Formats: sequence, structure tokens, C-alpha cells
Amino acid sequence: MPSTKTQNGKVAPKSDAADDLRALFEEQLKDIYWAEKALTKALPKMAKNATSEELVAAINDHLEVTKAQVE
Repeated sequence: MPSTKTQNGKVAPKSDAADDLRALFEEQLKDIYWAEKALTKALPKMAKNATSEELVAAINDHLEVTKAQVE
């Protein structure tokens, strides 16, 4: 990876690499946010079609956690 020297002579990575990492991080966050929002729509449908009370409770618990993560 290319690097540049700072004023004190230490080697620092080029800012392009940092910008690339930040862009990748932001893109991944957007993907995760989209998935969490999609889950808040899908989980109620899953709970409605679940065949056991235990499963319904687990899905509803997960829905509450997911809603909190989206906020």
C-alpha cells in the first residue's frame, strides 16, 4: 500500500486507502440497515403464519430487537 511521510517523518498511509475503507464501511452499514428494515416487515408475517406459540413468541421478541436496532 502506498504511503507518505508526515511532518515528523513518520510514514502514514495514503488517505485514498482510508477513504476507500470508509466508503466500504458506509456501504456495508447501508446494506445492514436495509436488511434490518426488511426484517421489520417480514417478521410480523412470519409470526402470523407460525404454528406454535413458542415460535410466535421468539419471532415477536426478535422483531422488538430488530426495531430497536433500526432506530
